[in-house]
Amino acid sequence: RVQPRLDAACIQLCWDLALELGSVDMAASEAFHLQRIFLEAFTNVLKHARARHVELRGEVVNASAGGHDPWVHIELKDDGDGLRTDSDASTGQGIRNMRYRADKLGAALTVESVAPTGTTVRLKWPVGSLPGA
Repeated sequence: RVQPRLDAACIQLCWDLALELGSVDMAASEAFHLQRIFLEAFTNVLKHARARHVELRGEVVNASAGGHDPWVHIELKDDGDGLRTDSDASTGQGIRNMRYRADKLGAALTVESVAPTGTTVRLKWPVGSLPGA
């Protein structure tokens, strides 16, 4: 969905998604929230970052010896300007909506920015037992 918009903005996308992500059993509502979180993150890159490169990485981290359930880690990182922190910076709904959707999933969402090296959006989502595990 976003590739044509990235191409038009001359932003190079690097995908690094683990095959195991396809084994995550999720409800349609969960898939919808994940999609909307990362569509908003991509939209922020396109509208605000003045980035040239963006990376999307995802993996399933299996249960540890301590008995923890597996979790999904997805990260979107750009090389743009970073978030504005001055008092004139807009406080739009985008990141608030992303956090709301992450909360609905029971996931942790972090947004880190270091100007001028870009912004990283990380989602850590406990997914319970994977099929066939």
